[in-house]
Amino acid sequence: MAVSVAENLIEVRKRLKRAARKAGRDVSEITLIAVTKNVEAKRVKEGIKEGLRVFGENYIQEAREKIKKIGDKKKQWHFIGHLQKNKARFAVELFSCIHSIDTPGLARELNRRTTRPIDVLIQVNITGEKTKHGATPDEAVEIARLMPGLKNLNFRGLMAIPPVVESPERSRPYFITIRRLAERINRERIPGLTVHDLSMGMSSDFDIAIEEGATMVRVGTAIFGERESAEKKTTKKTVLTKGEQIKAATEAKSTRTVKARTGDKPKKAKKAPSAAGTKTSEKSDGAKKSSAAPKKKPATAKKKTTPAVKKSGVKASKKTAPKAKVTGAKGAKSTAVKKSAAKKTTVKRKPAAAAPKKKSPKTAKAKTAKAVKTSVLKKTKKTTAPKSGVKKKTTEKKTAAKVTKKTAKVSAAALKKPSKTTKTAAAKAAKKQVAKKTTKTAPKKTKKSAASKKKAV
Repeated sequence: MAVSVAENLIEVRKRLKRAARKAGRDVSEITLIAVTKNVEAKRVKEGIKEGLRVFGENYIQEAREKIKKIGDKKKQWHFIGHLQKNKARFAVELFSCIHSIDTPGLARELNRRTTRPIDVLIQVNITGEKTKHGATPDEAVEIARLMPGLKNLNFRGLMAIPPVVESPERSRPYFITIRRLAERINRERIPGLTVHDLSMGMSSDFDIAIEEGATMVRVGTAIFGERESAEKKTTKKTVLTKGEQIKAATEAKSTRTVKARTGDKPKKAKKAPSAAGTKTSEKSDGAKKSSAAPKKKPATAKKKTTPAVKKSGVKASKKTAPKAKVTGAKGAKSTAVKKSAAKKTTVKRKPAAAAPKKKSPKTAKAKTAKAVKTSVLKKTKKTTAPKSGVKKKTTEKKTAAKVTKKTAKVSAAALKKPSKTTKTAAAKAAKKQVAKKTTKTAPKKTKKSAASKKKAV
């Protein structure tokens, strides 16, 4: 149930009056700034109905959208967050007061960008922490001295954010230091410059701040209640969506198991050609195509028909997917994964190079003999000349003897095995001799035949 803004405001106003009475001050001196960071426009309108007139925002973009939705130009909007120079032109358009000037450069940029006088406060880092924004007390004095020269800026005072402490009373020393800094600036009597306002105190400690001189208190949680930042909202959404996804997954899993027990097919499993035996069940689990697609040979057949793998001796993984009872979508997935892995191995495996043919021992011996002879000749040529004349002669004799032996072997081989050309030449010569003999014997026969004819007559 949402916290009532009206009830919270009653309690906050009581605390304001009590603190002002204790400090001997008038409540009208204190401005209540309702901090609307991460508060919906609907809740802000509730506060407006209860009499809130001044609101504080930390982010430019959020303030722009919220101010547009509310659309009440009579209300005052104060910027209380850290302001960068590149967003100064947006700040002067949206806000009537800026609490967070912490450098001379930002002060000059605001003065240049604004077209109307705007109230400003200097933010002071009273804790001295480097992670916190704000000027040091000495730097704050230097910025205050520049203010009279910046005609579009109406200097109002100082702003501070004390550290988060367990007890509100522990914030008092920080409020005292900011009050004393304001007194120091006023003592300098800078022409046209006085500290009128001190913006300090929040939901937990604003009554202590009022006792120490605060004129502006920034209250958010005490009015609108605890609210989540934008980051927490997004993380919560993601957690919820993850929980919903887990819930849906468990429900789907339970339905699948029930269907598997009853004998129905799981939803995710694709159709496969119906056939008896465990082989067809494996195919149906691993198949990617519909039942209308033509049947293909299994991947294991390819492994058997690869001769290159057998010759090279590569051990191919011939193990097929194990035959097991498949229950539900989990079993279908596991078998499909195994079959796809087997297909990948068969496709990616490159065929090994064919083993070289074994050569006959005769040809191998002849080649090795020739290689030895050529190497011997090369070595003899490359060898350097020996130092003594006797060694030179012996080497020359050896080489000559080797060469003569080789030539003799070659000639003997040639004589033993005559070439085709020599055979053809010999045959031609024989034919010529036969022809000559025939021509010489022919006229003798003719003479004899004539003599025999005369006798006959």
